[in-house]
Amino acid sequence: MRSGQPICTIALWFWRSGGEYKQARALEKLAEKGIYTREYRACWQSQIEYVIEQLARAEGPVVDLASGRCYLVEQVARRLDRLVVATDFSPRVLKRDRAWLKVMGLYDQVSLLALDAQRTPFRAGSVGTLTTNVGLQNIEEPGNLMRELRRVVDGRFLAISHFYPEEDETNARALREDGLIALLRREALRSLALARSRAKAVNVCRGQARPTPTSALLEGAGIDAFPVVDTTLEWCVIDAR
Repeated sequence: MRSGQPICTIALWFWRSGGEYKQARALEKLAEKGIYTREYRACWQSQIEYVIEQLARAEGPVVDLASGRCYLVEQVARRLDRLVVATDFSPRVLKRDRAWLKVMGLYDQVSLLALDAQRTPFRAGSVGTLTTNVGLQNIEEPGNLMRELRRVVDGRFLAISHFYPEEDETNARALREDGLIALLRREALRSLALARSRAKAVNVCRGQARPTPTSALLEGAGIDAFPVVDTTLEWCVIDAR
């Protein structure tokens, strides 16, 4: 059993029960040290720092796509004087986020919006700054998503991303079977190009990644479906304008 698995199982139970958010987050952060490699965690945090630095140079609200547990949203709200619109497909996830943000005293800086990222309610050209924290890769049919983002964003799209090596046949095959081709760098940039966006990968770093464990206490509970075997991920921010 990998170090961190029992702690993460307890944290997952706290999150799902809708209860002790501070305790759950503290346990989750502790568990990450045993679940993710040091390189993985360092590269991920480097991308968050890069996005925060870029946002600090601009003004106006930030729309965050596929916010999930609001890791990036929380840091933007805490460190910058910016209104953040956190979005997710699931109203249940956003309800949990609302409770967490209230506990942390950040809810007055955040608005929550449930939406389908491929069919957003935004007018054309109405979003000045769009971000996402590893949300781009988890959406199937990325070409449709990119075209929609191109329609609504009149400014800058900063997407924290990680990509699998094209030569990593085992993981690449599993990703294609699940329809997650945006986790392959070439496919992601190709989708952006088809959407007529000027995009580049910045703040690139590489780190080892290992398969994350499944729960020994809660049947079926897990952390990440990928990688299925050890690999080296390329982390970056996709900067599209």
